Amino acid sequence: MKLLQAIKKAIKWLLAPILNPFINRIANRTVECLKESISNGHIQLSQQQQLSQNSLVICSARTDYDPDLGELLNYDLNDSHITIGDRNKSNIKFGVIYFSYNGMPGLCKDGVVAVNIGDYMQSLAARNIYSKLGIQDQELVTIDRDSLSQYSGPPAIMIFSGIFGHHSFPIPDTIIPIFMGFHADASVIAKNINYFRRFQPIGCRDSYTAHWLKEHGVAAYVTGCLTMAFDRRKHSSEEDNVFIAYGENEGEFPCEAIKLMPPHLLEKAIFISQRRAVHTYPISEYDMRASEMHAEYIFSQYKNKASLLITSLHHAAAPCIALGIPVIVCRKSWCERFSFMKNILPIHTRPFFHNIQWSPSAIDLGTHRQAIIIEASKKIKDALEKL
Repeated sequence: MKLLQAIKKAIKWLLAPILNPFINRIANRTVECLKESISNGHIQLSQQQQLSQNSLVICSARTDYDPDLGELLNYDLNDSHITIGDRNKSNIKFGVIYFSYNGMPGLCKDGVVAVNIGDYMQSLAARNIYSKLGIQDQELVTIDRDSLSQYSGPPAIMIFSGIFGHHSFPIPDTIIPIFMGFHADASVIAKNINYFRRFQPIGCRDSYTAHWLKEHGVAAYVTGCLTMAFDRRKHSSEEDNVFIAYGENEGEFPCEAIKLMPPHLLEKAIFISQRRAVHTYPISEYDMRASEMHAEYIFSQYKNKASLLITSLHHAAAPCIALGIPVIVCRKSWCERFSFMKNILPIHTRPFFHNIQWSPSAIDLGTHRQAIIIEASKKIKDALEKL
């Protein structure tokens, strides 16, 4: 079984960025050939390596999840009593991530910064997790991801969810990290590997980040994004609106996909930008708070009015999947940040937009949602006990 799993993973890893729409067909055919060879005696497996039918499932548009998530799913997911215990004696705060873009001057063009509202979806996601664990608003403190190394506020436990670059390190000892939904590129991981070893295992947003941590001997697993822990909405929208959410640069929506969209969907389309123009750099505290409020407004629009979301953006797709809104993801090109999401639904890229199924079903994240919440509870409780 290990042999076949290794082959499947290699096929997926090498071909997914180029042949994503066809990866299932290719991988499944390869596995079928292996099965045929095994049955014909051309490949010999020990008894421990005998293959069960379930082990042949290849990740694609499906509602089960990355095998690395198995560690989370060992919890009793029916346990609704999730607490983190007494914390009054510690006087510890709980960090909500903010984004000033300090140290990222390339984002400021002609005196204007286009704030990525998807970043602040992660701020809302952190507040959602804390609320579910009984943590009160007065216990929260906002912490700027882009000035972490200069943080001088009160001691805080902070969920590290999102993309972290070189400018966020080193992390001061007054911040205790809870790594869930974490993403960093290979160079950031390599440079700060001793820090990650201190707090392993690391909960990663995607298999890309988990892969590079494991390459350096750090225990890591895939949690997906924290925005997938939002509650499923109780009722579908009575308004038959198709939201098309877009951003800039990599997040630009591919016009080819719009041309292929059925007319009955296009006539209902509401285009929504997940960017907000700000005229200060780095972003001021006022504008960071205003950006979170803007994210909250867009989130409520999706929740209350969307019957379908079509997007190129990770942090439009993930929260809407959690809400139970049917989602279609269309991107100009593949990005490793979607390497977990591709296990849940197809990530359509050029030139394969003609393969899009324009009437997808909503995905139920119930099991995964509960696993994220329980894992956050466990990690925060462990951090408190070590104070």
